Amino acid sequence: MKYINRISVLLSFLTVLLFSACNTDQEGPLYTEGEGQGVTFISKSLDGVVVSPAEPTFTIDLLRSNTTSAYSGEIIISAVLNKMPFEGCTVTGFNFAAGENKTTITVDVTPLQISQVITVTLALSVPEGDVAISGTAQASFTVIKDYNWQELGEGTFTDNYFFGGTNKVKVFKAEGFDRYRVVGPYDGYYANGLPADLVGDFMLSTARVSNLDFWIEDGAVLYNKFAIGLNYVGGGDVLAYHPSNFKGVPTEFNKVVDEKTIQLAPYYFIEELSGGFNGATSDGVVIITLP
Repeated sequence: MKYINRISVLLSFLTVLLFSACNTDQEGPLYTEGEGQGVTFISKSLDGVVVSPAEPTFTIDLLRSNTTSAYSGEIIISAVLNKMPFEGCTVTGFNFAAGENKTTITVDVTPLQISQVITVTLALSVPEGDVAISGTAQASFTVIKDYNWQELGEGTFTDNYFFGGTNKVKVFKAEGFDRYRVVGPYDGYYANGLPADLVGDFMLSTARVSNLDFWIEDGAVLYNKFAIGLNYVGGGDVLAYHPSNFKGVPTEFNKVVDEKTIQLAPYYFIEELSGGFNGATSDGVVIITLP
């Protein structure tokens, strides 16, 4: 049973406590031929990296403009965890063959523990004249070591607030942790299109969660925000937030119902409107059953 009919009537606005926005500075290198090598990272702010415990290494691209001859150099690496230096990460040097304008370096974050997030900074250790004009000699990005996910089998996912009906889903558990992953929880809803009572207020969006991760702490169910695949007409994409992100919104309906049943009660927030739909005060908003 759905909790809403014409949802536009229920749109409310709350003051957000814990919101932050980050702007990524993406600078594209400009190359100028000359005596220098014109070496650069693609950008000074690179996409975040997720590594597996079994393979804690990854590569980063370097570019150059002058490909006349072979060229090699060193990279300096530093890392920070919770504003403190994080030691033990390494990076290889780089080697461009003659005629080659792209190469890779390999970063190793073996000391990183599962679920830890560090900020890594790489810097070219080359003469200043060998850095590309308008390029960047330094790049920073985040790295997290993922969990070991083990498939439990088939469970179910039901969104009673917007969609109704139940989807069959694959469920995984992180080895050694009370952390779970539901794969493609809303995919079945997208395939069926919008329910009739949502037409006119919503349309399907490309902002969609692929994996919904939740974890259990002292009986409470926690999760990061996720996109449910709806766009509010005249507003923006609907994102499901744990209600602890908002002032005065109850959290108790995000809970373990029994050993096989998990309940989520998100506040559905539309960032463009600074408001949304309060599902946090009701039982049975989202139900997940484990295999």
